[in-house]
Amino acid sequence: MSSLGAFVDRRTPVAPAARTVDLVAATAEEMQAAAGGDVRYAQLQPGRLRGRYVGVQAPGLRIGVEEWSLGVLRVGRAPRGAAIFLVPVGHGGSPRIQRRPVAAGDVVVSFAGEELDYRSAGPARLLTVCVDRTALDAHVRALLGRPLGELRLQGRLNGLRADDRDLLRLCRELAGRAAASPQLLGDRAFACRLERRILRLLLAGFETACPSSAPRRGRALARRAEAWLRQSLAEPPTIAALCGALHVSPRTLHEAFREHLDTTPKAYLKVLRLNAARHDLLEGGADKRVTDAALDWGFLHFGWFARDYRRLFGEAPSQTLQRGRAEAGRRSFVRRAPWNRAAEPAAFSAWAM
Repeated sequence: MSSLGAFVDRRTPVAPAARTVDLVAATAEEMQAAAGGDVRYAQLQPGRLRGRYVGVQAPGLRIGVEEWSLGVLRVGRAPRGAAIFLVPVGHGGSPRIQRRPVAAGDVVVSFAGEELDYRSAGPARLLTVCVDRTALDAHVRALLGRPLGELRLQGRLNGLRADDRDLLRLCRELAGRAAASPQLLGDRAFACRLERRILRLLLAGFETACPSSAPRRGRALARRAEAWLRQSLAEPPTIAALCGALHVSPRTLHEAFREHLDTTPKAYLKVLRLNAARHDLLEGGADKRVTDAALDWGFLHFGWFARDYRRLFGEAPSQTLQRGRAEAGRRSFVRRAPWNRAAEPAAFSAWAM
């Protein structure tokens, strides 16, 4: 069984190989495979999920754009030795990052080991930039004339805003040109120039950034309760037991979930468990049965499980299992999207300046 709360520190480098990725996905698991790293996805809205990931990896740098046709939950942690910038693109989906509402162009920075929590209530697009921490410190000193550690302590990296459309155009153009000249991605000097250009865009609003307000008690409560539920999906506590452990009333807990997660504890738990059951069914083992997946994740009434599963994912659990068996763990229905806009290496090198 898998859990959205289980993250493994694999000590992988920020970008283990120079490469480009352009994948279209039909499940949360396929988005996870495309994005890589210690990230987990869950589908939050009913319907057939369609997602796309376009990304580029170079030494010390990874930049990608993720799109979803439905509301999703994306959780993980920033890799060791790196910092991650998250930027919502466009105005759809009512996104939240670290459980706070965000708008298009808002920049949220997380450092090694810190939680990454993104969710949307509808179709949305997210741009991510993962940068080696040492390289980031050097670029911040060059661009802002201040050490990165000092800015973090002062909260000066909170409240940043960037032009999300410029960043999106940069990522798409980079992906198209890198596909035509892949050898450039292995060039450390080129990667350094590319880092500087991207960080210039991300830090453009530095002088007008305002430190975010201290977390309110309700947000902290929602975070603690959510973490508890994620780690106990197979045998979740009752709402009464959860309230007792957190020393709050059921009303206070429900208000915190409504305000900061836009759902209830019970509904949130059911969605996470249905996503976990779907993950198991997609593995498609020869001896796997729908009833096994249901029982493993605490669904004792198979009729209700099938009804809720179909309502969320747009297909019966037996269909998911058959598809998983037929593909035997291969993601053959993830198709590669066409590339365009080729560029000569010399022109591409100049473009990154």
